[in-house]
Amino acid sequence: MSLHSPVVFTDDPALTSEARARRWPVVSRDGATLRMSGVRQSAPLPEPNMDITAGSLTDVAAGGWKFVLDWVAKYVHRPLLVLEPGSWAGDLGRWAEATRGWGWTEASEVPGKGPSLSGLDSAALAELPAAPEPPSPADRIPGRGRMLLVRHGEWTERQGAWVDAAERIGLLVDIASDRILDGRDRVHVVADLGPANLTLDAGTGPLDPAYALALARAVDSGDPTLGAAGHWQVALEHWFKPRPDDFDVVVLAGPPVGFFGFGAFASRHWYARVVIDHATHAPWPADETAALLLKDWEQGWHLAADAVTVADEPTLGQVAPSGPDATVEVADGARMETLLQVLSDHSFTAM
Repeated sequence: MSLHSPVVFTDDPALTSEARARRWPVVSRDGATLRMSGVRQSAPLPEPNMDITAGSLTDVAAGGWKFVLDWVAKYVHRPLLVLEPGSWAGDLGRWAEATRGWGWTEASEVPGKGPSLSGLDSAALAELPAAPEPPSPADRIPGRGRMLLVRHGEWTERQGAWVDAAERIGLLVDIASDRILDGRDRVHVVADLGPANLTLDAGTGPLDPAYALALARAVDSGDPTLGAAGHWQVALEHWFKPRPDDFDVVVLAGPPVGFFGFGAFASRHWYARVVIDHATHAPWPADETAALLLKDWEQGWHLAADAVTVADEPTLGQVAPSGPDATVEVADGARMETLLQVLSDHSFTAM
């Protein structure tokens, strides 16, 4: 556990009163200025809202938001940013976690009353759970394959079926997850910070120009990186690049599907065989242009996969194969086992 000092970002009078009753500092907007309760020095507000997708970390604005965090750090020890739901500072919390290791959380929304701190402990210092220890890279055992299951959101029975199938044929299984999974071994917890994932390699400076350009194009075209888990692939690559892990098979389990581009990294980085699995599939947009764009993305993801699987026949009819000769198949537990057996069949020679 680690101790952090709550600081509430809000313009809501009721939430401000709650915070002051707890003696928590409050940061609020006053025109183009930010003010902190009990502090004489103010800070300029770079923009009305901190929105990474809209360009808040490019050029001059990035320096302004860095000053805001420096200003908070000057007066609050190890800050825990407490934000009202849908806050103008939502991306500021994610950016602070990505670049400074600060905590952030949201106040609860009470029906009929608005935001409230009632769901948070009232202590002057908040205890945040320490990140779980990552799995140690396992030594390669000749004749025994390794699988990485990459999944996001709530744990599902189908994800468990992939793990069970792998373990039945003797594969050593690691799991990459955006959250802690109780009762599961060898879990790499890789937080999903939304567009702030793009800042993991940038420090507290402006967004990398290549990422900034990609983000601008994504906004213009409405591509799926703007959806659920859309930038999580960047966090996954940031996590695994420096680690000496080695996987034979990587299973990407969706939905969500925004991280399916990680399959190309897995193939390139580990020479792994890649399975993309759709438990369900969202309907294609009614707008033809939007549907074609999403199908292009999906076909690109599938192009990097050695197998594309679905849970049932209805889903089979919705998935876009990578090409006219590509196959998509329904996979139950038995078929999962067969696929993993074939795809993990590598030979290694002990040195």
